[in-house]
This record gives sequence, structure tokens and C-alpha cells, in this order.
Amino acid sequence: MLPSTSWRAPALLGAAVVLTTVLASCTKPLVRDAPDLDRPGAFPDHSVATILDAVRVQAQVLESFESRSRIKVERPGQRATLTARLRQSPDSLYGTLTGPFGIFVGEGLVTPDSFYVDYRFGQTYYLGALDAAAGVVPVPPTSTDLFASLTGTVAPSPALDWTASHDSLRYVLDARVRGTADVVQRLVVDPALWRVVEATDYALDGTVLGTRSFSAFDQIDGLVLPRRVTLRAPQENATVVIEHLSVTANPESLSFPRPSVGGSEVTVIE
Repeated sequence: MLPSTSWRAPALLGAAVVLTTVLASCTKPLVRDAPDLDRPGAFPDHSVATILDAVRVQAQVLESFESRSRIKVERPGQRATLTARLRQSPDSLYGTLTGPFGIFVGEGLVTPDSFYVDYRFGQTYYLGALDAAAGVVPVPPTSTDLFASLTGTVAPSPALDWTASHDSLRYVLDARVRGTADVVQRLVVDPALWRVVEATDYALDGTVLGTRSFSAFDQIDGLVLPRRVTLRAPQENATVVIEHLSVTANPESLSFPRPSVGGSEVTVIE
């Protein structure tokens, strides 16, 4: 497994797929697009350090997140659209999923080291450690990576040596992540928002391992957040699109209950 400074797209995309296929409060509506801001006058001459600092500052404004979301999954042999209610902090993710006609599919909890999924529709309860599950099903490398990806608060790791380039509109950050198999991570930054709008992992031979993109940015309680998150794993021909229909940013309190087993058959991932 790569170190937590890296995000392996198939892993995180797989987590979304697993939570939707294994599973098959007060919010505020998204009523206003974030303003079209101009790029800063110093573009494209910001230093690498300035770019890194600006993106990290913007990514830190979100501490927790609650949403009603629509999740669309497309992969070979499967197309599904589900409605999710998500509660997220950097440490945990809890979600419930319903299918067509309001049919309750199940619920799941991801903690810093474990996951628990009650697939009510299939009367099966899955649990295990994240690192143990990685050999069986795709899971997020860390709960913090999952939080950043589903909320659009991806930021460049301070542990990596970043280089910067630019096109006519945006900065492009690149860094090599060393691990069992080295990966090149590329972040595309919109300097008008100082937010990462696309993150891609490449193998050293240039093969795209996976991409996260963030769009439809809205201004919510003074914070700029993306309404749409798209996760792609080209090698698996899989795409997950998460559209946040309503959002509460930094709610006063959130609970992360562990799903109960009930009468389901328990399957432990070891």
C-alpha cells in the first residue's frame, strides 16, 4: 500500500463502489453558484511555496460535512443511482443509502482503521480493518483521504517535493510519491479559488491510475465547496459521480453510529 501522502484512485473509487454496491438533520439547499472570481494579478508568476500555502489554507476551512447526495455508479455490468445521506469528518464517514422508490439499501461506517457495512437488502454485514480489506475489496487508504475527496478539499502533501507549471488558466503541481510502486501525483489548481479542481495519479510509464475532479462550486455559509465530485478509474472502466443536493458545512454536531448486525449474516474481511 502506498503511504498516506498518496491517493490511489482505484482504491478510493472502489470504496465508493463498494459502499454503493455492497449497500446497492438539517441541511441548507444549494441556491447560489460561487462567484466567478478573477485570477490574481500575479498569475502565472506565483512561487511554488505561495501556491502550496494558498491551497492548503483554503482546504482547511472545512472541518465536517453533512449532505444529501445522489450517487451514480457506472462500471462493466453495473449502472446504479442511489440517494445517500452522508456525515463526514476527517476521522469518520457514516452514510445511509436508498434505492429507487425509497427502498432502504443499507448503511455503513468508515473509521480511521475499520469499516462496517450493513447490506440490509442482501442481509449481510461486512466488517474488517481497512488494511486487511485492501487485499479483498478496494477501500480508501485513509479516512482522511476519503473526506478530502468527497468534499473537494484535496491539498498537496507537505511531505512531497512539488514542482509547478501552468497553462493559460491554471497551475499544475506534480510530485513523485515513493512506495511499493512509485506514483506521480498531479494536482490542477484554479488560482481564482485556490482550490484543486482535478487530481490524477499516474504510473511511471504514464498510465492513468485514477482521477478525481471537482466542479459546480457553490458558496455555502461563506465557504466555497464543489457540488459535484467525479471519481474515475480507467483501468477498471469505472466512474462514480457524487452530486451533493443539499449541504451543511461544519455542523455543530455529528454522530457516527456503528451499524447494528441485526439478523444479517456476518462476513469478516481478514
